[in-house]
Amino acid sequence: MKLPVNRLQPPTRRLATSVGLILLTFCFCVGCFCFGPGAADAQIIGTETYLAMTPSHVSAAVGDTIRFNVAIDPGAAIATDLSGATDRSGTAKALERIRFSSDDGDVSVLYQPSFRNPAAAAELTVSRPGIFTFRAASTLYPGVFVESTVTVLPAAAAQLILRSEPGVILPGLGTTASIEVWLLGADGSLDASPTLGWRSSDPGLVAVDSAGVLTALSGRGSAVITVSYPGVLPLKG
Repeated sequence: MKLPVNRLQPPTRRLATSVGLILLTFCFCVGCFCFGPGAADAQIIGTETYLAMTPSHVSAAVGDTIRFNVAIDPGAAIATDLSGATDRSGTAKALERIRFSSDDGDVSVLYQPSFRNPAAAAELTVSRPGIFTFRAASTLYPGVFVESTVTVLPAAAAQLILRSEPGVILPGLGTTASIEVWLLGADGSLDASPTLGWRSSDPGLVAVDSAGVLTALSGRGSAVITVSYPGVLPLKG
């Protein structure tokens, strides 16, 4: 007489199979986590969080040099050490380098980020009036940048200042009068005895010498005296 065959697995074998399925499921989940897209690959960063530059806007005169400081948020790029981005294995992938550029002027890089200091700095020397853009861009993450607006004003100009009363009157033939003109420098300094150029519109009527002394050579009429200095708008009176 044949006994019926028990097709059920022994308890120990059923337990091993269940444990195996659990381990397989756990490994699959861990595998999805380990081998899925890495944090550095996602690049979920914004210009407002990853890079910050000061000043964000600035006014300057032609010839001025402006310093820009760029702070790098180490929390925006998942990193093992400050600004170093990481690959999937968690090892340092690269160290951030900031690319500085401008519509105008000469750019000088002062320093780049390091693992101890996640920051960068550069200087811009402006050369002409206008409104320009200064940009600091990430080399690790294309498209991540921050900008500053630079308004460049014309350089302050020197000018001639008339210190005498305008409209000098010479009462008769041979009479004289002096004109006093000072030079106001671009830096605000005053020169009370600059070397000036003098010219009369009618030298036969009114003569003027290198010291600004006028002499009436005729009895009646008028003349325009022009005072000049290199690089400065002339003064007429």
